Amino acid sequence: MLPYDVLCTVASFSYRHELFALMLASRDLQLECAKCILQDTVALNSDKGIVSFIYFMCRNQRRRWRFLRSLEFGNTDLDPYVAAELGRVISRASRLEVLSFEHAEVTLGAHPQLGLGLAAISSIKHIELRHVAQHACRMLEAMSWPLETACLEASEYDQDWEDPNWGERMHPAALLKNSRATLQSFKYDMWSECDLRLPQYPVYPALYALHLVDSWLPPTSQWPLTYPNLRKLKVSSIDGGCPIDDLTTTRLTNVLEYAEFGCWQELEHFSGGLLDLYALGLPCRILNVEISVSASSVDALEPALSNARPSRLTIRFWDRRMFDGDAPGLEFPSHLRIPGMAEVRTMQLEITTAGPKRGLDLDPFLEQVYDALSPLELHEFILYVEYPDCKDRRRIIESDASDEDEGVAVRRRAPTPCALQIWAETADARALASRAFSAVRSLRSFELIIHPPRSVRYRHPFGSAEWEDRRTIVLRDEVATPTLS
Repeated sequence: MLPYDVLCTVASFSYRHELFALMLASRDLQLECAKCILQDTVALNSDKGIVSFIYFMCRNQRRRWRFLRSLEFGNTDLDPYVAAELGRVISRASRLEVLSFEHAEVTLGAHPQLGLGLAAISSIKHIELRHVAQHACRMLEAMSWPLETACLEASEYDQDWEDPNWGERMHPAALLKNSRATLQSFKYDMWSECDLRLPQYPVYPALYALHLVDSWLPPTSQWPLTYPNLRKLKVSSIDGGCPIDDLTTTRLTNVLEYAEFGCWQELEHFSGGLLDLYALGLPCRILNVEISVSASSVDALEPALSNARPSRLTIRFWDRRMFDGDAPGLEFPSHLRIPGMAEVRTMQLEITTAGPKRGLDLDPFLEQVYDALSPLELHEFILYVEYPDCKDRRRIIESDASDEDEGVAVRRRAPTPCALQIWAETADARALASRAFSAVRSLRSFELIIHPPRSVRYRHPFGSAEWEDRRTIVLRDEVATPTLS
């Protein structure tokens, strides 16, 4: 028999099924193996699984509960008696830190005791709740968790909830008010109750990151008061897909309310759509700005950056209309000649497209970009290109009716690479850097990143070189910059 400490070391490197075998082989190892098993997330997806879990946790004088760190509920209807029993014992998990629900309303609606039992735990720091309505709301109102991160996804309208104030109770700022002293990062996705104005807003002094995704843009003038120490803001709202004229009123309203209530002095980072940044109308400076730009939103670039005055700017092209014609987006470079670009020191240009592009030439486009950037005191320029693998697309099928007896024959031919793929696979980083250094005199470094398409990544094993970006950094001292004629 091996020494106990050696067996404990073996258990720490064993897989879950091996740990269960060790528990049957040695009674002395049961608690240590249970500790190793409970290091990973425990997923509860059925009544049978929950009953087995409760039985497993009650062994060793219930000492196993203290090892439970992460708990995940799947999307399944639970038997009310099973849910009630789990709610009765779950508060013993005194060190549970991570809690996740795939469908909070379905799970918590099985029995009210389950939500109350979870709310009684005092150690939960990270939550992720999907499909939230009255049952999850009651749990969050009853808890006193020291939350650090929270993700609320997909609020739901419950016809059986007969509370006239349900909208205010479901407001994101109100739902987590019991954790306002500790919450650091907050994300809400597909949330419909965030556009209401609360009579009183709780203050979250520790919150530094706020993410709003796939929701209507709410009134934002209270954000600086509710989240006074915010540093990182990500907004990708439904409004971001509206025409710019439809967002002008929203922007003006926000600007006026910021003037009345105040705003942050400075943000470290903003990420989202260009029209989202435009509609927010933030009067503060933002050091690092990452925005997606389309042909329909490019006119908002100047007003959106007028107050931001970033030192680092990332612009993503996702709209295929930006790449039409012989040179993509010929009008875009002219939008870079704006006052809001004056303090940019690092610029990253990301070009992505999902489908093949024929008549496309990036070189004239880049020349115009360099020309627009030449008056700036730019130090770093990063060009990121993600291209489709046209050679791997479904083969083109053509009909050939020359043989009438056999009917219509099928002739297959492989598609030829598109222009963007050819450019990406043959790009010379040093030549591109030389042209950039010639046009932008203040430029110190040039970086080219070629991102492989998904089809290439799927054809090669994980971890191979084909999965990695082709990244090349060229410094000014490494190339001889020719004089432009």
